[in-house]
Amino acid sequence: MTTHSDPLLTVVVPTRNRPETALMTVRTLLQIPDDRLEVVVQDCSDDERLAQTIGSVSDTRLRYRRGTPVSMSANWNRALESVSGEFVCFIGDDDGVHPDIMLATRWAEKNRLEAFAAPTPAWFCWSDHPVSSMASTLLLDRFSGRISYPDGQEEIRKSSFGFGQQIRRLPRIYHGIVKHSLLDRLRSQTGKYFDSVSPDFYAAYALGALVGRYCIVDFPLTISGTSRSSNAARTKDPRYGQKSHYALLFSENAYTSVSDLVPRCPAHASCVCSSMLTAFQNLSRTDLISNIDLPLLYASTIMDASGERLSTLNQFFRAVNTTGRPLARNTVLFAACWAARGIQRPASRMRAALRRTTRRSVARGVDDIAAATRELTRHYGRESASFPRTWIDDS
Repeated sequence: MTTHSDPLLTVVVPTRNRPETALMTVRTLLQIPDDRLEVVVQDCSDDERLAQTIGSVSDTRLRYRRGTPVSMSANWNRALESVSGEFVCFIGDDDGVHPDIMLATRWAEKNRLEAFAAPTPAWFCWSDHPVSSMASTLLLDRFSGRISYPDGQEEIRKSSFGFGQQIRRLPRIYHGIVKHSLLDRLRSQTGKYFDSVSPDFYAAYALGALVGRYCIVDFPLTISGTSRSSNAARTKDPRYGQKSHYALLFSENAYTSVSDLVPRCPAHASCVCSSMLTAFQNLSRTDLISNIDLPLLYASTIMDASGERLSTLNQFFRAVNTTGRPLARNTVLFAACWAARGIQRPASRMRAALRRTTRRSVARGVDDIAAATRELTRHYGRESASFPRTWIDDS
């Protein structure tokens, strides 16, 4: 591989304490035969295991950096200091990408896009997945190949209603492609690239407030991996006790709520809302902050706050008073949202289970991300579904 001078795409792999999957992810990325690809690994592990093994990878496109253990957002910020690609994509240290990602990036460059989101990934369960029936399996959601060009300001306005859970039509840096210049514009306005306990949600809202022309494509260009040590899988691992995914995430990132509006209970709603609110505060978008639905936010949080319901409820009353919203009306809305969430939860679980059944098992007996990438490439070939055939003529 020749030495690269001006990378088109940098794939960033932030990692901590997962040397086996991280090394395999890096090796698999570097199998893409394109000298305009750059791979940046930002390691903040507690030990030197990855540092001792990654030296075996000889490729001029790889940049490995070792730092002290820090929060996820801090590690992501460190990583961007080493990026030289015109476009940037972040993935997890047990994830992967399809080689057509380089064609997608060239297409984005040709069409002068600031971001390219493909929110339909393939799903790979590593061989050590805690649910044995799912282990070594590559799954694929149904996809249409449709492309759309949303209005970023309209999408972020619509997404601000609720508590931050709607990011599907926003630009994204995690499993998406973003122009480096857009990230630099974000840093120039806020002093940092990423913030909050969930940098992927934060980035979706922060970039959505600044982005110009971008597209959403219903096509799987990345592979979302789940191994035994993945955040999502650890809740099923007895080594981590009964802590929820978000409790683990908050504790490991030494998270402190950025606002009295956000519940301090670690839950999905408080995590994503704090990320959205931080983005809006950093960009001085007070017009969007006022859209947050406090009754829905707290009702959604309290459903997962079995041991902290009273304190969460008290914080709800304080938050309503802080914003000057009518207490009686918001209390009634909170009760209605809580009741509705209680009724909706079984239905939501059934819908989620049904969605999982619509995922096609592309291959079984797949042991690692390299094999998953090969299987996905073969599947695309059989289905005649690849980036150039689907969109290369669309401008």
